[in-house]
Amino acid sequence: MKVIDKRKLGNILLVDLETCDNDKTLFDFSARVVDTRTNKVLERISKVLVESWKTKTIINSCYSKNKKKHYKKMLLQEKYEFITRQELNDLLNKLIKKWHIFCASAYNGAFDLESLYRTLSIEKPRTKLFKHSILKTNKCLFLTLDLLDIGTLCYVYYMTQDFQEWYDKEIITRNKDNTRKVNVEVMSKYLLKDRFYIEQHTGQSDLDTEQQLLISALNNESLKNVVLNLPMLWGARYLATKPLKETTKTYKALFKGIVE
Repeated sequence: MKVIDKRKLGNILLVDLETCDNDKTLFDFSARVVDTRTNKVLERISKVLVESWKTKTIINSCYSKNKKKHYKKMLLQEKYEFITRQELNDLLNKLIKKWHIFCASAYNGAFDLESLYRTLSIEKPRTKLFKHSILKTNKCLFLTLDLLDIGTLCYVYYMTQDFQEWYDKEIITRNKDNTRKVNVEVMSKYLLKDRFYIEQHTGQSDLDTEQQLLISALNNESLKNVVLNLPMLWGARYLATKPLKETTKTYKALFKGIVE
């Protein structure tokens, strides 16, 4: 975990994905390269993983059946394209080199990037679908990126009295430990003033929202530095919940006396 000046983030790879089973097998991968200095989108990709689409037990599962029509329509309209696991790895390597990226970002970083780790792990894939499949390259640059977790970053708002009063007025439910929720839907309703926002769970539409939340947090004057979790190269050790909890504590320390 490291703390850096938010102005040094540069281009980041903003990621949102959908899984299709309890093994967190990747199904839909969407990403965009965002220049955090200008909020400009430099490149977009929307892909459906071939291996998942062609596996009957996955595509006919209750989860996938609900979205099958949507993806068929998107594929016909060329808003999505098929991609193999090997091609996805090569594409990410190309993007990272092209745009000089050192940081990936997702709203629920622990979940999204664990699925990618399970999909792209080279020597020992963590997903049953790829247990006999080895990538031809010994490089996966995505697994070397630092992680900026947007959900944790939103603690800059979570700790303000304004958010807490708004939450208690607008949102009834809380977490089991009685803490307020800080998920995409809650933060969108608060920051984007969209009382009826519902997360679509379909790639680029979710990224539109997550980009707005990311830039909103980065533009907050109280936020001078951001906390990055260490590279995914650590695999399972990195993907434990502990690093994100430590990051949350670090943010609380950074903002103590500033936003409370």
